[in-house]
Amino acid sequence: MLPALAGADVRVAIEPSADVVVDTADIILMHSDLRDVPYAILLSNEVVKKIKENLFWALFYNALCIPVAAGVFFCCLWAEA
Repeated sequence: MLPALAGADVRVAIEPSADVVVDTADIILMHSDLRDVPYAILLSNEVVKKIKENLFWALFYNALCIPVAAGVFFCCLWAEA
């Protein structure tokens, strides 16, 4: 039988819980303070924002530098000489 936590949209568990509850939870609070839930949600939003920012810069860098490393612009430099 699955715990009631499995049917929730966002599953929050407090650390000294049964193993099945901890395995099912999306967020595990290390302390027994439910006031940490908004902080955990804010932290997760900031992490997702940072991941998207890093992905953008990685794609931008690769789009710019891989053609340079492959020598795509070598013909343009050679033609000027």
